[in-house]
Amino acid sequence: MQDLVGVKLTYNAIAGGSAERLAALSDGVFAVAMTLLVLDVRAPAVEAIHSELDLRRALIALTPRLVMYVMTFLTLGIFWVGQQTQLNHLARSDRSLTWVHLWFLLAVSMTPFSTTLLAQFTRYRSALLIYWANIALLGLTLFLSWQCAMRAKLIKPEVSQQTSEAIKRRIVIAQCWYVVGAALCAIDTYWSIGWIVTIQLFYAIAPRLPRRRKAATSALAVAIAVTLAVTFAAPVRAQEEAPISLGLVIDNSGGMRDQRKAMLDAVQTVFDLSNPPDEFFVMEFSDQVYLDQAFTSDPNKIGEALDKAEFHSFARIGSALTLALDYAKQRHKNAKTALLLITRGDDDPNRQAVNDLTRKAREDGIPIYCVGLLQGEDSGLRKEARRLLDALAKDSGGIAYYPNGSGEEDQMVHQLLRQLRGLP
Repeated sequence: MQDLVGVKLTYNAIAGGSAERLAALSDGVFAVAMTLLVLDVRAPAVEAIHSELDLRRALIALTPRLVMYVMTFLTLGIFWVGQQTQLNHLARSDRSLTWVHLWFLLAVSMTPFSTTLLAQFTRYRSALLIYWANIALLGLTLFLSWQCAMRAKLIKPEVSQQTSEAIKRRIVIAQCWYVVGAALCAIDTYWSIGWIVTIQLFYAIAPRLPRRRKAATSALAVAIAVTLAVTFAAPVRAQEEAPISLGLVIDNSGGMRDQRKAMLDAVQTVFDLSNPPDEFFVMEFSDQVYLDQAFTSDPNKIGEALDKAEFHSFARIGSALTLALDYAKQRHKNAKTALLLITRGDDDPNRQAVNDLTRKAREDGIPIYCVGLLQGEDSGLRKEARRLLDALAKDSGGIAYYPNGSGEEDQMVHQLLRQLRGLP
C-alpha cells in the first residue's frame, strides 16, 4: 500500500486508528455484559411456592445471587468509568492499543460466567479465585492500555503528567485491594466477598476525605466488609449445611432395566453432593415394595442395597410412595425431609389415589421430587407418565425432572438438592 508521496505504508500502521469506534464497541460490550448479569437472578420457581413463608424463604435464598449481581454490576461500572476516562484523553488510537482494549473487553465479557460460578459455588475458593482472576485481568489490560497509549504518544498533548500518574495509581491501588480480598478466602470466602463489595462501594461512591480521616475511614471499611461477610454468610451457610432426610424410591420394573445406569448415576450424584449429617433410605418397587436399606448416612450401605436389585414385570408407584411416606415420617431425624422418586412412570393410579398421596405428603411435610427416565418411550406413554409425575410433584410441593439422557441427571439432582435445602 502506498500514499500520495510514494512512501510505503503497512496495513498495521493504518489499522485501528479510531478511538471513537473503540468507545462505541466498548459501550456495547459493557451493556450486554451488564444485562446478562441480571438474567442469572431468577424469580423463585412457582412449583416450590405454596405460601407466604415459602416465598420469603425463597427470596432469602436468592441473597447470594443478588449480592453477586450488585457486586459485579459495580465492578463493571467502575471499569467502564476507568476505560472511558482513558479513551477521553486519547488523541487517536492504533492497532496495538485497539487489541489491548479488545483483550480488556474479553475480560468484560467473561464477568457473567465468573459471577454465575461464584454465585453457585460461593463456599469454594476456586470459584472465588476465578472471579478475582477476572477482575485482575480487567485491571491488567486497563493498565497496559494506558502504558501502550503513552509509549505510542497517542495521548492528547494537553494531558499532564499528573493526570497520567493519577490514572495508573488508581488502577494499581485498586488491584492491591482486590489482592487482599482474594487472600482473605484462605480464612473464608465470605470474608473475601464482603471485602470486595466494600471496595466496590468505596470506588463507586468515591468519597473525598481529608488525610486525617483516612485511618478512620480504613477502619470503617474493614468493619463494613466484616458486617457484609457475616450478613451474607449467615443465611447461606445455614441453608447449605441444613441436614436433610431423603428417601430414594426406585422403580425396579422390567422397563427400567435399560435405565439402570442413568438411575445409578443420579443416586451417586446425590451422595457426592451430600453433607455428613444427611441421611438416606432406599425403597425399591415393582410388583412388590421392599425397604432395601433403612435410614443411614453411609453411602456404601446404599450402594450395597442397590446392587441387589431384581427386575420384575410392572410397577406399583402408589403403594411404594405410601409406604415410603409412612417410613419417612416415623423414622426421619432431620427437619427437611423429602422423597426422590426415580421411575419410568408406567403405573397409572387413578386421580383419587394421586390426590390422597399428595394430600398425605403435604400433611406430613414431605414433598415428592420425581425424576422421570422416559427416554425411548413412545409419545403416548411419555405423556401419561409426565401427567402422573407432574401431579405427584406439584401437588406435594416437589418438582418433576425429565433428563434427556445426555448427562442431565447430575445437573438435575444438584438442582433438586439445592431446592430441598432452600437454595436458589
